Amino acid sequence: MKKYIFSFFIILMLTSCNLLSYFSSEEKETSEPEYKSQIAWTVDTNTYGLSDCRDMVRYGQYLYVIDGKQFSGNYYFNLIKIEIETGEIIWKTETIYTIVTCNVVKCGTKLYLAGEYDHYLYSFDDETGKLLATVTFSDDENINEIISPDGLRNIVAYKDRYLFWSNYRNEDAKIIKFDTEKIDFSIEAESLQIINAEAFGNTGNEEDFIYSCILLENGMIYYITSTAPRDNTFVKVGAVDCETGELKWSYVIQGCYATGGGYTMYYLDGKPLLAQVFVLKQRLG
Repeated sequence: MKKYIFSFFIILMLTSCNLLSYFSSEEKETSEPEYKSQIAWTVDTNTYGLSDCRDMVRYGQYLYVIDGKQFSGNYYFNLIKIEIETGEIIWKTETIYTIVTCNVVKCGTKLYLAGEYDHYLYSFDDETGKLLATVTFSDDENINEIISPDGLRNIVAYKDRYLFWSNYRNEDAKIIKFDTEKIDFSIEAESLQIINAEAFGNTGNEEDFIYSCILLENGMIYYITSTAPRDNTFVKVGAVDCETGELKWSYVIQGCYATGGGYTMYYLDGKPLLAQVFVLKQRLG
């Protein structure tokens, strides 16, 4: 009898162990995996109040960060260059008291940033971070309003020489082209140079303005325009040749209007893509 009781307890223990292992394995399979962040390095900055379009930008093995305060009446920025692998700060520019409109763009061996209210284009040396030149585009503030890079739009660089951008105040839907070789870098950086920027690649007269950031790929500039009156709205997507300014193609989408001014176009597998930038017009009756 004792042998049977002992055997019964042995079987009961083995069964319990099997059940426990079953439930524990089932719990492991159904529970959410845990991930712990592994911080490679950190950098202390004063970045405060930057909008979504002014993020860090990567060129090669370096990150470029716009560091500063963008509102509350105390506008300033510093541009910081960081080595990606180590987090080492390569250089930090001297403080400039203005608001920048968009991300930094690298053109050849120089970096460019645009001021939103002063309508200046700042040029920095990529090796040292030194301010090399300060440029504006007209001595007429009304002209500068519609020529200068504006907020929420990017500047793109072409052939290490030309800069292109758009401005929503320009109601002729023009792309702006600027030749950086016209800058005289022998002049002191603090001395303001007035250099004309030309309207480039008129996209037509039906549109109100270029609504989105322009996209540059393979020598072509892609754009989106939008009309103002929403009772007869349409958008136009098109491509302009960087060399000649010739309109290569355009496509009209009726009954829509553009809803975003930020990064709204991408390029994938040889095709420009739109990223949720249109809303169908409400049709009544």
